[in-house]
Amino acid sequence: MPAEQILERLMREYGESVFRMCYLYLKDYYLAEDATQETFIKAMKSYDSFLHNSNEKTWLIRIAINSCKNIMRTKWFRFPMMNVDDQQYIADDHSIEEVVKKDSSSNLSYFNAWGNNSSS
Repeated sequence: MPAEQILERLMREYGESVFRMCYLYLKDYYLAEDATQETFIKAMKSYDSFLHNSNEKTWLIRIAINSCKNIMRTKWFRFPMMNVDDQQYIADDHSIEEVVKKDSSSNLSYFNAWGNNSSS
């Protein structure tokens, strides 16, 4: 069976389950989409080496979990996202220096609070 047909079958049968697991793991719709796509790319590349010792779904879920962990390891994922108030502050007519100063102080307070919580 050609790789394209195998991939289509895997996506049709297990795509929703893989996406749901990625979403539960990452708690972000768009990151879950990325992880799901990465899962099926990796599965397509390594399907020939799959020994069928386990169920295909189990194999795909393990690839998906590893993809989610890789996303969570990135530096980008570790930093807090801006909230709506920060976006409104930037949208107002503030100079870049004011925005950077506010961002630096909010990140500093975030990391100070995180450090205090982890030591208790």
